[in-house]
Amino acid sequence: MRTNVLMFSVLFFMSNLATAQDSHVTDASKTKLITFTSGFESGILQFAKVESQGVSMSTIPRFTYFFNTAVDANMKLGNHLNIFTGLAIKNLGLIIRENDTTRKHRVYTLGAPLGVKVYMANKKVIMKVGADLNMAFNYRWKTMNGKSKTKQSEFFSDKTSLFFPSVFAGISVQGVSVTASYYLNNFFHQSVQSLNTIDARLFTIGFGLNLDNQMEKLKKQQHKKRAL
Repeated sequence: MRTNVLMFSVLFFMSNLATAQDSHVTDASKTKLITFTSGFESGILQFAKVESQGVSMSTIPRFTYFFNTAVDANMKLGNHLNIFTGLAIKNLGLIIRENDTTRKHRVYTLGAPLGVKVYMANKKVIMKVGADLNMAFNYRWKTMNGKSKTKQSEFFSDKTSLFFPSVFAGISVQGVSVTASYYLNNFFHQSVQSLNTIDARLFTIGFGLNLDNQMEKLKKQQHKKRAL
């Protein structure tokens, strides 16, 4: 319950921030230096490479659509180039299968990216590249063996890494975006005896929407032309 309240509170704050800032930008000069945009990775496909003492472990790709959202602050460097940072919530994890036992691990993270966006085709196409740092504030894990099932949850757990740095690259075409991210460190914390032999690295592909106020202006202009 506390996890849901915390996540909904952060999401509400981010949504209101983006809405307020976009309204301000729309009324401001076209040469506004900083603009705010909202990005929703409505689905993230997640893969994991997991080894235990150098031996590969069987994993299952994981798909999540719940609580992956972000607000970007974009600083204009030119007509076709921005640098950006922001705030993002992600649901990251992996699924490990050993014989008849399946173990699911996930963390909810709060992070900030730092990267560049390149605008092309009259800003209908946006390419981005950069790195981000995500902090895990909640860890949940579940073990299933036949009809037996156990699950637990911890805030700021010592069983996983506290920080999840990653590098990413993505493209948005008329507001529809695809972003690939590679996470640089081990999912699990090596100080925990039951996990210190496991090395797990995540690679994700996110699908979503890039709600850019400039894109909205272009769409409105297109609708007006069609109406004429």
